[in-house]
Amino acid sequence: MSGIVSFKLVLLGESSVGKSSIALRFVKDQFDDFRESTIGAAFLTQTVRRDEDTTVKLEIWDTAGQERYKSLAPMYYRNAHCAIVVYDITEEESLEKAKGWIRELQRHADANIVIALVGNKLDLGDTRRMISTEDGAKYAESEGLMFMETSAKTPTNITELFDAITKKLPLDRGMGAAQKRQAGTNAAAATQQGRGTAPVQLNAAPPRQEDACGC
Repeated sequence: MSGIVSFKLVLLGESSVGKSSIALRFVKDQFDDFRESTIGAAFLTQTVRRDEDTTVKLEIWDTAGQERYKSLAPMYYRNAHCAIVVYDITEEESLEKAKGWIRELQRHADANIVIALVGNKLDLGDTRRMISTEDGAKYAESEGLMFMETSAKTPTNITELFDAITKKLPLDRGMGAAQKRQAGTNAAAATQQGRGTAPVQLNAAPPRQEDACGC
């Protein structure tokens, strides 16, 4: 399949784990040490060259992690093709909270959604790490998830993360592919209908009726 294929990607996780920093680094190659919390959700887009013929456009929804916004999350992960669930490797409870987001996606998101579990703030791994790489990787493997540790600050593994997700996405499920499939289906249906229906003559005279028998 060639051309541009679009996919919806959602970032989920608790507040201050670095979701917005990951998105900003990927889209604009920027990092802010003091970034305000997201209100509701932020929308960004970025393209990734998957191969010589195909470009993937990621429509990224960066959701707020604060408790008061959690009820809005289903609106953003509904119909998402992929999700990045982020936790902070320097916070002991962060992985457990990420597991809650994973369970919610498994219950309510599309059955074919691609989920990546991401441990962020790897730049602090040597001094403040509270969650081991093995713990994150083991859980991801048990749930059939992609897994990677990242740092939006340094940056480490940001491009690699999105490249890996892009390669995991089935191109025939993308939004551009769906439109092409529908157009092809409509064209085939029109062709089939044309073959099975006799042409209509708009000005044709009504059929002649024979005179009734007078005997």
